[in-house]
Amino acid sequence: MDERLEAMLRDAREGLSRSKVKSAEVFVHAADRGFARFSRGELDQHVELDERRAVVRAAVTHDGGAQIASVTTSDTSADGIARAAARAEHMAKVTPVTEGWPGFATRDEPAPRARASIAATMRSPEDRAKAVGRLLERCRERSLAAAGAFESSEHRSVIVNTIGLERAERTPFATCKVFALDAGGASGFAQQTRRSAEDIDIDAIAARAVDKCLAGRDPVVLPAGEYDVVLEPSAVVELLEWLAFTTFGAREVADGTSAFAGRLGERVTGENITLRDEGASDRSFSSAFDREGTARRSLVLIDRGVATSVVYDRLHGAREGRPSTGNAAPPSAWEDAPVAQSLVMDGGSDTLESLVAKVDRGLWITRFHYVNGFLDPRRTLMTGLTRDGTFVIERGARGRGVRNMRFTDSVFEALARCEGLSSLIEAVPTWWSDSGAFYAPSVLIRGLKFSGGGVEPPAA
Repeated sequence: MDERLEAMLRDAREGLSRSKVKSAEVFVHAADRGFARFSRGELDQHVELDERRAVVRAAVTHDGGAQIASVTTSDTSADGIARAAARAEHMAKVTPVTEGWPGFATRDEPAPRARASIAATMRSPEDRAKAVGRLLERCRERSLAAAGAFESSEHRSVIVNTIGLERAERTPFATCKVFALDAGGASGFAQQTRRSAEDIDIDAIAARAVDKCLAGRDPVVLPAGEYDVVLEPSAVVELLEWLAFTTFGAREVADGTSAFAGRLGERVTGENITLRDEGASDRSFSSAFDREGTARRSLVLIDRGVATSVVYDRLHGAREGRPSTGNAAPPSAWEDAPVAQSLVMDGGSDTLESLVAKVDRGLWITRFHYVNGFLDPRRTLMTGLTRDGTFVIERGARGRGVRNMRFTDSVFEALARCEGLSSLIEAVPTWWSDSGAFYAPSVLIRGLKFSGGGVEPPAA
């Protein structure tokens, strides 16, 4: 364990001890983040950040439940944690009782699975600037501007509670995304996300973004209707993020708002769809334990089209007599409910090119934008816009660019019409997590429903 993790553990332990709070838990997250942001074809922001946050929960227990409150602070010193714990206990005494509260995790909680050692991701500011400079030059060579960001970070997570549980882990994270832009409004998007910044291929990202921007000039306008589509991983992950919040959590299933409610054991997608939450895997970008200190498990949520499992935190697991799967919501999420945080969709046997070759006339979609997954969660009905690289597919080949279109369809019903998946799966960052990513292949879906044609996306 490195010195910074040891210091975080020590401060968390001493902070809870000084607070004199009988029942409390502190989750501390720290990130050493290096950002190189660029826009209008120039490097315009280059920062090194030391971000710290502690979330302290205190519980006042009663028969059958507890009063619980949490306090978040950026002061992660022992004194700062002690003050936050005392404040949380004071707040807990006036909050409603949470029925079925199982208590905080004990020191006997199974330890997380040991992961393979990963090299640090941090590059020097000079290295990041050189990489971005090379990317910008590739765009300038084709008279294009570029916008985006290159990030390399190390994240440290620590949890300590008053009944002896302690966990600590370091997780590296690196991502680069670029939008190539021309004066006429065409744009092309590309990204890579890796565990190590050394594995980011700047030249490959720039080449993909430039190619899509140039190919997307003078787009055609297509009417609303049903189109066979090939979705790249960035588009697929946008849909998976919404499913993570609306479908796979035990709370939503219990409330009856999830598409899994009453359907576990039934077919919900095509037989070629298998979706996992791989929190214990070496390739997961999340820490090996959740914010409650429970070791993450890997489980299959959809097995060859059949709904098989949901994810639990301690509270919702206790209410149903099940163990937590290590899926307590991260502090960056907006609600305290279990959520899938390491989704992986299995691939197939195709390449992106062979998927396109199977389409006589349809659409190639790079990514979605402004998706709304709350239209009808019971049906997984969503709507959103295409953006930054949408093309006609004609006789199995990419054709002209297409003016952005609005889809409105059920994701599960669309995946029931999936007729191919690429063997290559790619990591794509999740927008709601500090250091999370989902994995997905490119997919071929027949007859995706578009409710609007030739629309402009809202300003970013």
